Amino acid sequence: MRVLTTHYTLSTPTAAQVPFIDACAAPGHNEVLAAADDVAVQIPLAFPFRYWTTDLSAGAPINVVSNGWIGMNGVNNATFIGTIPSPTLPNSVIAPYWGDNMNRSASPQCIATVGTAPHRSMVFEWHDAAHCCPADMMPSVHMTYEVILAEGSGTIDFAYQQMAGTPAQIVGIENEAGTAGLGGCTGGADSCAPTGGARIRFTPAP
Repeated sequence: MRVLTTHYTLSTPTAAQVPFIDACAAPGHNEVLAAADDVAVQIPLAFPFRYWTTDLSAGAPINVVSNGWIGMNGVNNATFIGTIPSPTLPNSVIAPYWGDNMNRSASPQCIATVGTAPHRSMVFEWHDAAHCCPADMMPSVHMTYEVILAEGSGTIDFAYQQMAGTPAQIVGIENEAGTAGLGGCTGGADSCAPTGGARIRFTPAP
């Protein structure tokens, strides 16, 4: 059963309020999944973070996927098909733009931690991605967007820098079992085509 929840509240801050963080230019960043199609990699969480009802410790594995989402339960899954929420795997999904996407050979995904404890941000950036396939043969499609996890506050931001040639795909977050979630589109829907400059924020409810 698909249930929306008030465990998180949805807002749309401005680009000035949530600046785009270029993870690919951050000192010490990781680059992964260049030219990847339907591939996932595990990246350790930089700091403790509460997601829904789970307290994740620093070092917990985060599933980073070429198809525009991350999984907070660390389970290796790279599917491009899904809805939010759904008890069908994968679960614990954070999806800024989940669909049949692919990374260009010269544009890996970048992961970086910026700022100073206890107010750091962990950034997961899809840099100049396209749709499948092959990504390098899609000159009109350019997608650069990211997930920002905030230490301390537990907020989750989606920041879209460039979204050219993009159809509607899945946007939102879901809980550990896939029984509750919150779409990031107008009215809490889970399918839309975000535009460049857009911001979506999920804030844990008190």
